[in-house]
Amino acid sequence: MFIQDGSAPRGKVKKRLGELLMDLDLLTQEQLDEVLAAQKTDRRRLGVLLVEKKVITATKLTQVLSYQFNLPFVSLAQVRYTPALIALIPGAFAKQRRVVPICVSGGDVLFAATDDPADESLPGDLGQQSGMEVRLMVAAPDEVQAVLDAHYHQFPSRRPPPPVSTPGPSGAVRVAVSEHPPRLELDPPGVIELSSSDLELIEGQDAKDAPVALCIAPSPAFLNSCIAAANAQGLRIEQTSAAEATARANALRPVALVVLEDVFARNRLMLTKLSIDAGAHLMIWSDSLEPRYLEGLFASVSGQPRP
Repeated sequence: MFIQDGSAPRGKVKKRLGELLMDLDLLTQEQLDEVLAAQKTDRRRLGVLLVEKKVITATKLTQVLSYQFNLPFVSLAQVRYTPALIALIPGAFAKQRRVVPICVSGGDVLFAATDDPADESLPGDLGQQSGMEVRLMVAAPDEVQAVLDAHYHQFPSRRPPPPVSTPGPSGAVRVAVSEHPPRLELDPPGVIELSSSDLELIEGQDAKDAPVALCIAPSPAFLNSCIAAANAQGLRIEQTSAAEATARANALRPVALVVLEDVFARNRLMLTKLSIDAGAHLMIWSDSLEPRYLEGLFASVSGQPRP
């Protein structure tokens, strides 16, 4: 689960998507000109066309959209979609605005995911529809489409769904996007409680060969929760400061970078670029969520291809 305070201003975008992609060396001017020319007759969004033409993967597109609109990613693979959760967003609204529910916090805050963060009126409109405060996240187009197809299929769409990305290492939050998305009925597993001696064993010889998840500037409590959850999924936790994150990532080649939302807020560009350069999943966590969701988060990247 990747959450950010919904109070952050979404309209103040410094650069357009094409400019950001070029800044990150993910797109050339020639490629951008070609796709913009195609967009004159094809009214779909620039990002959808770039993925369709295999100029950029769905993973990298979602990462850059997250940075551009100041909204973290979310993987929908571990969300348990119950009738009560689905009912929080009216079906026609979900299909027309391409938004799906994630969870409810405190009884009055709805976390939701979209593949169209440029829809600036979406949080306010969804708040009116649901009667709750809305906090928005970005998900890969095919993961959003999978939820819409599975749970809102009886409602009409305002626009055609985005094309399914080609097989390969792509997807939201570095979770592989597939033509056959995972089922969404699994309960999020709980965090295993470990004693101090158990934690010491994690650093033993058997753990040294495990894939690494790198925690960047974690609080002690968050670090312990990450160790427990990652160990249950066969991952090893290492930690580092934000200043040393690049060097540590280059040395460890982690499968995931794990940060609290306040750390991400202070280092958004650095962390987004580092995750792309290192080929690591970027996980942004909020202390407002229950720790039991952490294990499901690590499960979503354990054994997945690098983005």
